[in-house]
Amino acid sequence: MASSHSQAPDADGDLKVWSCVTCRRRKVKCDRRDPCANCAQRQAELLGRLRRLEDLVAELSGQLEDAGRAPGSGVQQVLSAVGSSGRSSEPALTSASAGRMSLTGTEEIYPEDVPVAAHCHGYVFGTPCATATQDEDLYPLPSQVPFLWKTYVDRVDPFIKILHVPSVEAIIALAKGKLSYHGHGAGTEALLFAVCLTAVASLDADEVSDGFRVSRGELVTRLRLGTERALGLARFATTRDVTVVQALAIYLFILPHIGEAQLAFNLAGVLVKLATSAGLHKDPLDGTSPDSPALTDVAVETRRRLWWHIVFLDSRGQASGMLDTGLTISEDSFTTRIPSNADDQALAADIPAARTEAVAGKRGVTQSTLSIIRCHIWRLRTLLRRSRDQPLESQLQRVLGARGEIEGTFLSEPTTTGAGAAYSSFLSAITGLFFAKIEAEICRQHLLRRQVGQPDLNPESLLIHSRFFAASVSVLETTRDLCSNPAWHSWRWQLQGSFPWRVVGSVFAQLCRMPSWTPVSERAWGLARELLDGLPDGSKGQDMWRRLDELAERAGVHRRRQMQMEHRPLAAPVTGSEWELVVPQGESEMEKGASAMNYIVASQEGTLPRLDNEPQASLVGGPDVLTGTPATDWEPDIYAVDESLAGWLDWDDLVDMDMLIL
Repeated sequence: MASSHSQAPDADGDLKVWSCVTCRRRKVKCDRRDPCANCAQRQAELLGRLRRLEDLVAELSGQLEDAGRAPGSGVQQVLSAVGSSGRSSEPALTSASAGRMSLTGTEEIYPEDVPVAAHCHGYVFGTPCATATQDEDLYPLPSQVPFLWKTYVDRVDPFIKILHVPSVEAIIALAKGKLSYHGHGAGTEALLFAVCLTAVASLDADEVSDGFRVSRGELVTRLRLGTERALGLARFATTRDVTVVQALAIYLFILPHIGEAQLAFNLAGVLVKLATSAGLHKDPLDGTSPDSPALTDVAVETRRRLWWHIVFLDSRGQASGMLDTGLTISEDSFTTRIPSNADDQALAADIPAARTEAVAGKRGVTQSTLSIIRCHIWRLRTLLRRSRDQPLESQLQRVLGARGEIEGTFLSEPTTTGAGAAYSSFLSAITGLFFAKIEAEICRQHLLRRQVGQPDLNPESLLIHSRFFAASVSVLETTRDLCSNPAWHSWRWQLQGSFPWRVVGSVFAQLCRMPSWTPVSERAWGLARELLDGLPDGSKGQDMWRRLDELAERAGVHRRRQMQMEHRPLAAPVTGSEWELVVPQGESEMEKGASAMNYIVASQEGTLPRLDNEPQASLVGGPDVLTGTPATDWEPDIYAVDESLAGWLDWDDLVDMDMLIL
């Protein structure tokens, strides 16, 4: 540094008019150079301090202009903006004291003198906007924002498609990556903070450590505090700004993945109220007055996407058992249409949308396909819940019809090259996983409705057991692929913290009753055992894991006995994700049912395999894979972000929480 200072020019024209602040404070002679010899010798950070001061002055000037144009602006609003800048070294601006608000040690004003618009809503999160933590730098570096945005687009955007990517990219480019850009409104800053938080949450610990040189937990905490403060400054609790609603929706979407499922549930009701007050529950093209301002394609599709994702967030309460179905959004309470199957680039940002027609979508996979599939799944789930008393074949036929429609419209023309090929295969996998789970749950619900002691040897009941087992094994195989396929690594983060406890337990329970050990049995055993052994150490030792491990031990004992009785090595594994039990041709319906049952459960006199010190337990009134070991033993999904119910509401646990919150 000394060498660089010695190269300063000696011309008198380079001398400053005034002595530097440091020399005047120390009362020493200053040579009035830039920097002066005293500062260079002491390595004073004079230039850095001045640069930060200039940035602060420029930012506050922009905020002062915005405050002057806003309704209810005044001195207190400017003070609030200064207190929330995160760069002021002044102490906390506000503190409640005996019904009064203290600004300094000598001045006091009463709360009613402060404009309502100057209040911050950060207290809802427990994060007031004017606190001692305001000195912390919560903003990511401008050089990090483009990387976080790309991570969001690649990993998060398909699951919560509520942003128009080109529009947000233009905002980030204009601000050169600065979230605190003075041209941003409070809502835009909150939105960008939520995007950065969600992007970091989608990365694993090693990726965060390598890219940011800080632990994942520390970075998530910092960005979460910044998001909450930005939402508070945007006055999210009383806003009708769609941008603020988008920011809040993204924030609630990621909360369960950082251990705050309860907070997400509590605030989901606030989000629904904000959305309805903003008119998102009404389709933008329905009943539009000819004199009202015309909305562009981007505005129409953004409002539709946002509302449907709010519906998905609201349905989480059903999966956790926190909320009765009568208190959630119903299909009769809104008219917003399903978004169009179109890429963001196909939406016109400056052309008014047609008042009677939706944006022309296309067949095949687009950036919006996953969201649209979720819309159809939500409608199917609602319809099945209403028709839960209908016959089994009627319900399964409705599921098969919905699957054919979805696959024919969106998955019939998959992308076969480039990065799109992996995404297309991922969509096909999770769609198949959903329908396998829904079929297994339909069969399970019909088995649970049977009366205790009712004979279970009729062909219909035997075929239900067969379909239940086949669907359960298909669920395990697809789940294993989702967790292990390297091509799907970018979207696997949503599976972290969830485990299909009930499906694995059901497979083990059914394996315990196999009269003979077939290749299908061996394949099911391997899949269930692999998933159970793959649980992290933190989940082992819990009551849920202990019960499932005991059930797996029973299935293992039964497997060894069957192999010893048949005097043969382990059966060869069966490949393929479609598990259809082979039945010889020409058999009657009764014979087909009996043949299928031979793969699933023992005869009426069958017994559960026992451990060395366990008494033999006989079955009364026929075999039942769900009464020997109650399903409620593994129903509370404590390793996932939510818990399920023992009744019909566990549709949402099987579908929403295990299959990427669909």
